[in-house]
Amino acid sequence: MDKPKGNPLRPQTTLELLDRAFNIYRENFVAFFGLVAAVTIPITVINLATNFWYTNQLFSTSIDGSSFRSGRADVSALTASLALLLVLLLVTIVVAIIQGVVVSSVLTYMTSERHLGRVAGVREAFDAVRPRLANVGVALVLFYIILILVALALTVVLWLCGLGFGLIGYLGVTLYAFLVPVLVLEQTDLTTGMKRAWMLAKARIWPVLGLIGAVALINWVLGQAVSWTGLFVTRQAIAPASFGAAQALQILVQAIVQIFLAPVLPIGLTLLYYDARVRLEGLDIALQSANVPDPRPEDVPSPEPPPGWFMSSDDYRNVGLFMIGGVVVVGALCGLSFVLVGGASRLFF
Repeated sequence: MDKPKGNPLRPQTTLELLDRAFNIYRENFVAFFGLVAAVTIPITVINLATNFWYTNQLFSTSIDGSSFRSGRADVSALTASLALLLVLLLVTIVVAIIQGVVVSSVLTYMTSERHLGRVAGVREAFDAVRPRLANVGVALVLFYIILILVALALTVVLWLCGLGFGLIGYLGVTLYAFLVPVLVLEQTDLTTGMKRAWMLAKARIWPVLGLIGAVALINWVLGQAVSWTGLFVTRQAIAPASFGAAQALQILVQAIVQIFLAPVLPIGLTLLYYDARVRLEGLDIALQSANVPDPRPEDVPSPEPPPGWFMSSDDYRNVGLFMIGGVVVVGALCGLSFVLVGGASRLFF
């Protein structure tokens, strides 16, 4: 058994957790990368097929004059094309959700085992999480439904002022952060698991936001660097010869970046889940007291959400800070856009 250095079941800072996440990723790179690649490649193939088909449709339908009748395009052909494109997009979304559930669950279990000093392969992890995939899938669907309903319920004024963005951000971070770790690693039903995920995440909202922000920034910087490099190569060397080949290569480069970076966030959130449970529920003591060898979180009872678990005064204050932050971000983006547009206008006009 490969024990980690130090005691993993202790409170850690966000930087320590982020460092630990990259160490676990590096030590299990082949397994993590291979798992995400096996899931992402089929989706990439579907995306390529959809893009090529749609591009061919645009060039083959009704633009050359044969499909115009008395100055009007063939509406029925266009409608059929759009309907088929919608079906292809829906298939892509459904496949992505199903495979995303599998990847998130397997990565969470493998990270948990590694954090506790064990090594689990992809097959072993999949066998362990298989009975819980349905709950994870339903929970993620409910998560998206809740976000959509809340977004629709917000008034236009909230959106325009930026307050709505902050509220959606708070709900998204709090609902999602520990949803998969709780449902995969604990013995709990769907309803209790969603309550516990919400309760743990809102109690540690700022470390969660810090971790997600740090991972997002790293992903953005690396993604932009690789994407711009790939875009430059395709435009300079391939695009003049074949537009389709350039498009395919660009999608391939983006897929490779996605495969490389995708495991980081699930690994980080799993480690932060352990940190939250150690701080709030004494998970380290509970595991030490368990009457089973090499215990896991599923081997100890999960505490029931206490009265008032949904929201407290501190939580309302955090929601307010998120909403104010949304206003600041929207204002900063509007100001930046104004500066860029103004600079461009002075440059060209």
